[in-house]
Amino acid sequence: MLLFPVALLVLGCRHDALDGAMPEPVCDTLDVSYVGDIVPIMQMRCAVPGCHIPGGNGTGDFTTWAGLRTQVDNGKLIPAIERTVGAIPMPPDGSMIPACDIRVIKAWVNGGAQDN
Repeated sequence: MLLFPVALLVLGCRHDALDGAMPEPVCDTLDVSYVGDIVPIMQMRCAVPGCHIPGGNGTGDFTTWAGLRTQVDNGKLIPAIERTVGAIPMPPDGSMIPACDIRVIKAWVNGGAQDN
């Protein structure tokens, strides 16, 4: 008889490690488009004052598809955002582009980096 209340006490006080944890957001890399997906990432992370804008210090103007496409075509975009050894790491301030944004950019590049 004593076993039942003890078991209830032990099981009743159990806390899962996931209690209160937020699930990771879904990273949608299907049907990635330049206008809908890439432009917002570039505006937030790269085409910022002093960097990848007309007259900025960055290697190219990422406010346009043609400017960004140049970095895709020369093979420097993905190594830079992945911070690959030997590449110029972007962003240069040491911050990291979120993994989902990198996956979206890679999906766009792997899909032909279309102006869509």
